[in-house]
Amino acid sequence: MTGLQEMVDWLNSYMKLGDFIEDKSLNGLQVEAGTEVTKVALAVDASMEAFRKAKHEGADLILVHHGMYWSHVDPLIRGATSDRVRYLMENKLSLYCAHLPLDAHSQVGNNVEILKAMGFKPKHKVNKIIWTCQPKRELENIVERVKKAVGEPVKVLEFGDKTVNELWVCSGQATDMVLSAPKGATVILGEFAHYGYHYAKERQLNVIEAGHYNTERFGVIALGNLIQQKFKVPTFFVDAPTGI
Repeated sequence: MTGLQEMVDWLNSYMKLGDFIEDKSLNGLQVEAGTEVTKVALAVDASMEAFRKAKHEGADLILVHHGMYWSHVDPLIRGATSDRVRYLMENKLSLYCAHLPLDAHSQVGNNVEILKAMGFKPKHKVNKIIWTCQPKRELENIVERVKKAVGEPVKVLEFGDKTVNELWVCSGQATDMVLSAPKGATVILGEFAHYGYHYAKERQLNVIEAGHYNTERFGVIALGNLIQQKFKVPTFFVDAPTGI
């Protein structure tokens, strides 16, 4: 058991929330429903499905990548937001969110964890969030590594080099990565929007789309393992896939 505020203070510092003031997500403690933490649930999305599964397993804190509060979301507590807040408060389940900080982190971030799961060592960080490496492997081999590490389905647009010398990784919706990746490179992302197709083709990039949800499980799980080691509090992952 540990105090909620103690864990929140450590998370805020370790995740370097202050470095991401441009994030549309309101990162940090979003709902304070108790004062102590005995078990932590980990999830990609703040949702009633995740909340119910977390409570069923006895959690009193749920740590998510996509929280409830964003700069473009109506802050009024009504409708679905009212249902969520009421459930959290009635069940003494606090909610903590880390969005871009958890994509970018050099130790437990989604992007470095994906590369490590593929058997590669992350080399450089680009634009604060994207992580890169130089695997010097055939594209077919890279795709198979993605399928094994992240899961399927995986979609591939083959416009770049058959030998992957430059690999860029960014979880979630990361279509803009095709605007900055070097010509001929391979990019791995979670979700690829239609507008990026011709940019990728014209810049001769290979695009590997591995799923928004699937690519963003890594960070919360890695952070949960660290919390378990540091605070001696059990953690567990709540799987609530979206298929997106």
